[in-house]
Amino acid sequence: MGQFSDASAVTTTSGSASISGRVRLTGVYFTHKASAAITFLNGSAGGANLLTVSSPGSSGSETLNVPNQGILFSDGLLVTASTAGNIPSLTLFYEV
Repeated sequence: MGQFSDASAVTTTSGSASISGRVRLTGVYFTHKASAAITFLNGSAGGANLLTVSSPGSSGSETLNVPNQGILFSDGLLVTASTAGNIPSLTLFYEV
């Protein structure tokens, strides 16, 4: 059996968030008013794009559960929405 760490969560209403240090993204929950792309970058704006999620064009909410041990962001995690106003709430679930 592998080693487990405590899960953490951060919620933002600005359409962007950042987490410092090595993290594993294990889940995402967001609400949307219209279409937008949410980009998950390794470390900073110049970091590798490890995941992009697109929201539908109508209002609603979406949940993304990342399988296995999640996606490793070795240099931290920066999340941005292409149209921040279309993503009124974004919650990231992660492990350090």
